[in-house]
Amino acid sequence: MAYMTFSIPAMLEGPRLAAGLVKLGIAAVTSPRVGNRLHELAEVIERDRLLRPAVACQVLPFSCRESEPERWHIGDRALPGAVLDRLAGATEVAVVFVTVGAAWSEASTASFQRGDALRGYLLDEIGTNVLERLSLRVEALIRMAARASGRRAGSPIEPGHAVLPLALQPMLAQLAQVQTAGIAITDGGMISPPKSISMLIGIGGNVRRWTHAHACRECPSFTKCRHQGRRS
Repeated sequence: MAYMTFSIPAMLEGPRLAAGLVKLGIAAVTSPRVGNRLHELAEVIERDRLLRPAVACQVLPFSCRESEPERWHIGDRALPGAVLDRLAGATEVAVVFVTVGAAWSEASTASFQRGDALRGYLLDEIGTNVLERLSLRVEALIRMAARASGRRAGSPIEPGHAVLPLALQPMLAQLAQVQTAGIAITDGGMISPPKSISMLIGIGGNVRRWTHAHACRECPSFTKCRHQGRRS
């Protein structure tokens, strides 16, 4: 079988995409009392090029063996743990890391340090919304590429949820070659820059899809997360 190949980074270039993502990120801020600040921040984000999206994505063979029920394989790596039911039917897996870039979090942190907590908070909130929209776009590009090759892409599985331990993050980062996107993994398994996300997407002839709301309900932080189910 010929494995799927495509270049996501090339599909994320251009000022129109950045402007569109920022507009959507600002529109998702729910407070009605900060309109003037949001307009000001839109200009700052554009002027200082705070949004610098980058993606590391590798599509690799996926397999599991009856002789090793507690191991599954991505490329040449064996990962510990029971095979994920959500990858049933997959013959490949897209290992994906997405970031809005370091400049965004640095600007938010600098605002807090200067004593402008509102600006820091709004930048942080908009950055979260932009990252969400960016990751949805990456998912859509993977689905399109899968369809073009006669396959189907499943829904994303994010490390740290109940079905995928955060301890596997460093190995997934190696598989995705995250250094190409300016991404690194901390000793605790978190992603740097902070406004970043990682996911696995199964690809095959008959892989499962599910809503984000369903995935949220399996997350240990479900009861206290203010973003629960927003991407469903």
